Amino acid sequence: KSVVVGLAPADSDISLVCVIPGDYRPMLKRGQDVRFSLDGYKFEYRSVVVDTVGEEVIGPIEMKRYLGPEIADAFPINGPSVLVKGRMPSRTFQADGQTYRYAEGLTARVDIAVRREPIIIVLLPALKALRQRRL
Repeated sequence: KSVVVGLAPADSDISLVCVIPGDYRPMLKRGQDVRFSLDGYKFEYRSVVVDTVGEEVIGPIEMKRYLGPEIADAFPINGPSVLVKGRMPSRTFQADGQTYRYAEGLTARVDIAVRREPIIIVLLPALKALRQRRL
């Protein structure tokens, strides 16, 4: 999944703006944790709490129009999606012992946990069917 980090004016907060596949909209909610890693900074993970989740799932053309041509061309939008936003805890980040400022248009990969299952069920899916029969 791709994401855009937007930088607002100096007196505003910096927000992480995530473009998430629309299929996940029913499972997204305020307060969830978003783990992200900026492209180009391998293994440098950060977390942000979701502040807002878009009310509707929108198509790729409308999403590109919302993001604007400068940002929308930075990554592919393949199908219906929803916007998820979170406020960044700081204007800077550290990588390899250096401090950098976030800038509008940076791309990243995000992870949002939407389902929880015991690892044994993930490794052995047949156990899921057995578990459901017992319930």
